[in-house]
Amino acid sequence: MSKAFRASLSKPHNREFPSLAGNSSGTVYGYSVEAKIIDGGGPDVINDQLFSDAGWTRVEFNDDSPIGVPNARHRSDFVAITGYYHYETAQALRWWFVAAAPNNFGLQTRLVKHEIKYTTQVVALKAVSFLDNEEREACMGDWKWQNKLTPDGEDNLAELVKEAVAEGVGCRKKSVEKKEE
Repeated sequence: MSKAFRASLSKPHNREFPSLAGNSSGTVYGYSVEAKIIDGGGPDVINDQLFSDAGWTRVEFNDDSPIGVPNARHRSDFVAITGYYHYETAQALRWWFVAAAPNNFGLQTRLVKHEIKYTTQVVALKAVSFLDNEEREACMGDWKWQNKLTPDGEDNLAELVKEAVAEGVGCRKKSVEKKEE
């Protein structure tokens, strides 16, 4: 997200809902790993997949494993979302696959580069959870927290936490009642 776009999100505005909040597009590249058996090596099963000399077959990897090679660089990574790999990840998985093959004589592998074009559109649907001063004070009681020091200047944390929990329950009740009106 560009700095200009982020800055535009924080500017004051009176918007009607739904409204366009932003959009973007771009191109990224992802890679897949393919393999085949050559030189009459015959079909071979590697990691529960059948490979032969009939043609290139995409190698499938278990992406749900808690161990292995990381792929996503951040949570909205379009390469990882689409099921392809970053170059470094694809190379590491390719060599792992070759090492895991029980008889890698006649095994060929290759990486295939894929162009991934994306367009995103963000729509603000509605405002949800409006909080005014009266509600905030009922929930937080900021003004009550001032001057909550003991005579020697130390705060009484246990008392403050106990009071906050008690006020928080009342706040949640009030919010639910307001929502149902």
